[in-house]
Amino acid sequence: MSDNPLIAALESFAVEMRCPICLETLDNPRSLPCNHCFCENCITTALGFAGNCPVCKAPVRKRTLRIDPSIERIHRALKAIMEYYAPIEVKKSPVMRPPLAIPTKRVEVCIDLVEETEIDNTQATQIEPQPALRSDTSNENKAAIEFTGGQVVQVAARTWPGINKLGGTAWIVERNEDGTYNVKYVLGGRESHVDPAYISLVGQDCANASTPTRAVGTRKRASPSVAVATPEVIEEYEDTNRRRPKKKQQLFKEDLVFLCSGLYHDEKVLVETCATMLNATTVHEWTEDVTHVIVKCQQTTPSRQKLQISDKVKRWVKIRSLKYLKAVVAGRWIVSEEWIRACVKAKGLVSEENFEVQGLLKLQHVPEVAKKARLRRQANLIYATGPLSAIGTRLFSAITCTVYGNFASPLPPKNEIGSLVRLGHGHVVSTIDDLTEAAKAKPAPSNYYVVIVENMDVNLPLSEAAAGLTIYVVSYEWILDSVSECALRPLQHLLQT
Repeated sequence: MSDNPLIAALESFAVEMRCPICLETLDNPRSLPCNHCFCENCITTALGFAGNCPVCKAPVRKRTLRIDPSIERIHRALKAIMEYYAPIEVKKSPVMRPPLAIPTKRVEVCIDLVEETEIDNTQATQIEPQPALRSDTSNENKAAIEFTGGQVVQVAARTWPGINKLGGTAWIVERNEDGTYNVKYVLGGRESHVDPAYISLVGQDCANASTPTRAVGTRKRASPSVAVATPEVIEEYEDTNRRRPKKKQQLFKEDLVFLCSGLYHDEKVLVETCATMLNATTVHEWTEDVTHVIVKCQQTTPSRQKLQISDKVKRWVKIRSLKYLKAVVAGRWIVSEEWIRACVKAKGLVSEENFEVQGLLKLQHVPEVAKKARLRRQANLIYATGPLSAIGTRLFSAITCTVYGNFASPLPPKNEIGSLVRLGHGHVVSTIDDLTEAAKAKPAPSNYYVVIVENMDVNLPLSEAAAGLTIYVVSYEWILDSVSECALRPLQHLLQT
């Protein structure tokens, strides 16, 4: 960044004027009703995949795109100013003034703005001009560093208006021709064309002047050992624990890992804040280490006048996402975003039971699905011998299946259907012939052998070896419905062999 404060301000403003999608200078800027601006090609392509704003997730349509003359004028003015000051910045050089002829006498001068020293005035006039002290030289150091593939680095957060890049610890994948890098994050996910100004070696201070002050912390959590507990704090903590009723001791301890589903941008930022406070980790895709899934809910409260029952708030999940289904079949905590707000308000971990979801909004006749799945997992943990993260509800433990068909969009991918079965401790084989061999080796009723198809009208290529075996055929919705209710649906369609 330039030493000239005007040039530095213009460069920072130019960063704010980039397209949030391609991170380049706005090309034919188009605005949405939410006043977020994008390149015409970028937003047109994005709205072809999802009908909401890429920044704030507000629902929009292509016909709501508008040309914003004010943004175009600002963009042209900024470009003209940058072109005007760029050559001036390059040609500027320090001016050397001849020493003044002043009678010799003893004076006090300040050296390096730190200590005062008495010297002769004739010597003072012969001191060479000192260059201005720079408080941050990280950009110069980073410019000189070239990262290599496989190197572990720290990517700084970039979360200002229009940008939502949380950064974190990553591996260098490759270096692009324009000098940027493609990285792969340790916690999952990739990012392309990362400016080297935001990359530093692990352990090196990655704060730099080009990062906006509104940026939040990276995924690397601060160690709780930084804060030192004083005797007063310890005494207050012990008094609080004595007043608080003791709960049943937890038999199993797992590190907190948060996964969001269906939340808005500001709610995701709040989840990051809460995770930092609780020394937890946030991920963007499902892993077996996930302990809590935070979902968007719709709340319903029964009327006290009409129903003489408890007025406990019931929270129903709006969208049956794959993240929600995986959390159910794995028996994890599924809570509403209100739990995050309660933890932030209490500045600590709050009991999840009061914020646990009931189930799907469209399946209100099947209540407490999340609780049922969680209790099934807790019962299985008692007899667990392997890693705790691999233990789930065992919903499909008696199922051996194969997924047959293409499963083109908008149907869920084949691998995701298989993942749900595996998370429920079911066994997935590659082909129908493999399923036939498994059925011959271990026949029913100890196991159920199932072919999962796109629709029930498909013709299956059965071999003669399948004759006489008990093999069922079900639609993929049978898997989704079984997980949604945390119970196996009846197997009605026996495959005719």
